[in-house]
Amino acid sequence: MKQILNNLTDFLKKEREVWQKADKAFQDLNSVKSRTISSSGLRLQFNPSRIVSTAANISKEGIGSRACFLCEENRPSEQRAYSISNDYELLVNPYPILKEHFTVISKKHQPQSIKESLPTFIKIATELPSGYVVFYNGPRSGASAPDHLHLQIGSNDNIPLIDKICNNNCASSVNHRIIVLILHILHQFKLLTIRAGYEHLKACIHNTLDKLFSEAIYVIVIVCYNCNKLFS
Repeated sequence: MKQILNNLTDFLKKEREVWQKADKAFQDLNSVKSRTISSSGLRLQFNPSRIVSTAANISKEGIGSRACFLCEENRPSEQRAYSISNDYELLVNPYPILKEHFTVISKKHQPQSIKESLPTFIKIATELPSGYVVFYNGPRSGASAPDHLHLQIGSNDNIPLIDKICNNNCASSVNHRIIVLILHILHQFKLLTIRAGYEHLKACIHNTLDKLFSEAIYVIVIVCYNCNKLFS
């Protein structure tokens, strides 16, 4: 897993060379318009190329009537996959919102669930190189594939909330940090700042999720960083 995660830029470059649709989508990011709408840094993004994804019919009927686009047999021939574990593989996301955007999908077709994906989620978070973030969109968050378990990896540049959190915490005397952001459907907000490795991170997230209705989670974001050097 770590070798693949350390070569994400090369993987994206190679994929764009052979997949015209994805290449155009990433080029279109140069035309994206954004506007900051609050003093907190909240920013709106106008990205027409994502309309296919953002306007997808995710009703029970809509999902039942379409083939799963994350399953191997339904993916474009140009979309290559890298196996990162026995159960997950890495794809380039053809509807990006970030300069580098990937999807980590379950090799088995199964519903989106944080409990099922948490071990891999945390493993990726602790092995990602500096400059990336891993996140989970819950099935009730508007994700276009709530029927197929997946995570997402992206470059963490130009994400206002992440920038603000990291900048605030970098002022601390503690260099090694993992930031975990949990947004709940009931508008609950949990922010964990952890100075620990894999096992402690897993325990902290488990304890937090146990206090919430886990499948009502909108988004979970994990970003690992060190003010001077990547957390390891």
